[in-house]
Amino acid sequence: MVIHTVPSEICSRLVGDKLIEKNLESVIWFGSIRNNQDVHKRSDYDIQIVLGKPSPELTLRLNKTLVDYPGIDLSIMYMHDIYDKDGRVIFHDGTKGLFFMYVLATGAILYGENIYTPIIESLTLEDIKPSLVITIREYLSRLRVMAARSPNDTLQFKKYSLKLFKDVLLYLELASLKDIATMTNVEARKGIMSFHRFSSTSKNALKAITDYEHNFSQAELAPLLDDCEKIVQRICND
Repeated sequence: MVIHTVPSEICSRLVGDKLIEKNLESVIWFGSIRNNQDVHKRSDYDIQIVLGKPSPELTLRLNKTLVDYPGIDLSIMYMHDIYDKDGRVIFHDGTKGLFFMYVLATGAILYGENIYTPIIESLTLEDIKPSLVITIREYLSRLRVMAARSPNDTLQFKKYSLKLFKDVLLYLELASLKDIATMTNVEARKGIMSFHRFSSTSKNALKAITDYEHNFSQAELAPLLDDCEKIVQRICND
């Protein structure tokens, strides 16, 4: 498959099924390949499909349509995942809370309209801070498990460390909401260093956090995780 044709190919397959097309609200491609913000040089495509209402038949059709794309980072949302019955925004997609709608609003629309654009116009940082805290703590929890298991490939540890840094900067208002979709990893590293004084034992790991060819050793993971613990503690417990 050619990299940039995959999202369009998936969208064509979805639209080509009459039942899916009837229920389809949006297909949004927001992956880092698209906007040249490849965060880990093995970027997933990051596609969100927004549908009207779920049904067993629709699930079966989606399965048939998407079976050829097991490696796609895919999100399937229904309208009731985004709005409650009174029209209030309740969006939460896994670890991605209200703040993530800013990323989706910048995505390339492959089908339909971007339903997130009008929503973010009324959101403030105070609105999204509670969901940011949940996400920050979830990322820290993942980092703990990765460090404890000492994987041979520490790319995911780097990826989630950087995600945590970006969300912390947002929470502290050291970055603006409009920066969510465009902040680079180098900018995130510099920003977090302006907020937190990292230990001397974790500085080499911090410097290598954007080096995608280098795996962290356990001796590098542990001190960097300890600094992440201290950053989150300052936000949530101090």
